Amino acid sequence: MKNFFLETETNITHSELKPGWIKKTLGKHIDCACSFIGNYKQDPVTPAQADLPETIEACMNMIIEHRGLNQKELITLLQCLLLTLKNCLGDAFNYKHGSLYFEGKLIGLYQTQSRFRSGLIHLAFLNSIEDNKKKMSSLSEMDLLAKNFGIAVMQSYSDSIEHINTTLNSK
Repeated sequence: MKNFFLETETNITHSELKPGWIKKTLGKHIDCACSFIGNYKQDPVTPAQADLPETIEACMNMIIEHRGLNQKELITLLQCLLLTLKNCLGDAFNYKHGSLYFEGKLIGLYQTQSRFRSGLIHLAFLNSIEDNKKKMSSLSEMDLLAKNFGIAVMQSYSDSIEHINTTLNSK
């Protein structure tokens, strides 16, 4: 699985996030992952994410696309990604109903989209918070540099997927 970090700020909306986003944006028609910093406009806002603003500014976005899988397989890969995050962030990390938490504070959101045997996983992490709300935290408050964090998570996830594929194909 290829990994990319987009150096230019890229703004996205919920309605743009569909399988094929990476092909449309990067011209890559392969299973791959990319991370970038940019604004994310969520729509609709779920009750669990009501504390987040409608537009999350300068957040760390991670988008992963897989081809040739069904919804159940996509959810399995999402669980692999969330376990990768738990491995990177430790036991203080948790997730529930599309929201990501660290030490009980909201730090971001996640979602999946699938269409025609293709799937997309999107995560958006708060990079910083202007008015420090007690229910929220951010990568900067956790002393994490967004770019380094995004690259490390994508590489760790890709390594896990490659290991799984190698194991499955060797039998």
